[in-house]
Amino acid sequence: MAEESHSHMNSPSVEEESQRTKIIPCGVKFQPYSHKVSAFITKKFVELQCLQGHTWELVDEETRNYYWEKFEEKYCWDPELDAEVRKTWNVLVADQYKKTLHNWRRKPQPPRGVQSEVWEHWQTIWSTPEWKHKSKCGKKNRYSEPAGPGTGISKHIGGSRSYMEHAIQLSADLKRKSTCWDLLKKTHGKEDGTFVDARSHAINEMMNVRYAEASQPTNEDGVPQIPTADAMDNIYLDVAGGVRKKRLYGIGSQAYITFPDAMSGRSACTRSSATAAAATRAAAVEAAPATGEFAALSSRCEALERENVSLRQELDVLQQQFRHLKNIVQPPSSSSTPNSD
Repeated sequence: MAEESHSHMNSPSVEEESQRTKIIPCGVKFQPYSHKVSAFITKKFVELQCLQGHTWELVDEETRNYYWEKFEEKYCWDPELDAEVRKTWNVLVADQYKKTLHNWRRKPQPPRGVQSEVWEHWQTIWSTPEWKHKSKCGKKNRYSEPAGPGTGISKHIGGSRSYMEHAIQLSADLKRKSTCWDLLKKTHGKEDGTFVDARSHAINEMMNVRYAEASQPTNEDGVPQIPTADAMDNIYLDVAGGVRKKRLYGIGSQAYITFPDAMSGRSACTRSSATAAAATRAAAVEAAPATGEFAALSSRCEALERENVSLRQELDVLQQQFRHLKNIVQPPSSSSTPNSD
């Protein structure tokens, strides 16, 4: 039996601590290099399996503890993040386990490291009529056309790098905060200007229209307005159809960073609040004399209110990112032994 998972950061020596990579939880991933963390977790599945573990829900505690302890041996984090790290790990390991077994089921022979007894038992379960029916339904859902018949299945060209990593790199490349629209074009747009599927193409076209509308002058000097990054993200949330089943089309795991409330199911949503405020203003305008001066003043107030909401949300995001990023230590000195996956 594997030993009970020990309390993190208490027992490792200073030397052991320097050998590990420090990480921070971000949404449902870890930073930095989230794809490497995911790959490391996946590698542990071939080292130990349990007989009944043909789905993550049925993996026994001993095996789960083994995966967790190996994770602790490789990575470290600040003690105050213990609960958040464990929560993120639970979500990530379940997702990686599901993907790994999906790939294994396609193989005619047991993958290297998988026990023959375990493989034969799993094969027996996977060959039952009940499992085949469930698998068929899942395949049908994966190949469905979420934007309607004829639009094709959802695709992306982001590779193994997570959406969060793409967003971070985009911010560095663009020298500004990247938006959901930037991320969509990066992960779904081709070099020739086309998109990988009909849905991403349609969203991009609508974003062009909404950007032009948001850039219209709101005062008498006729100067075009430049929407903030947060304003564009809220427009994207609307254009993409909102969060459904804890997913937002086109931006993957980055949705947990950009829209934490919507992704967690909390009712507080900037877009909803802005919509309610807009409705109140519209009612006031309708009841008031329709003078040009009043309309101009109302438009200006609306623009300032949008900017205020956007700035507050941007401040919240920056504060969250700062709290996480300040916990990342500098890479080990040249005298330390490099980490290896």
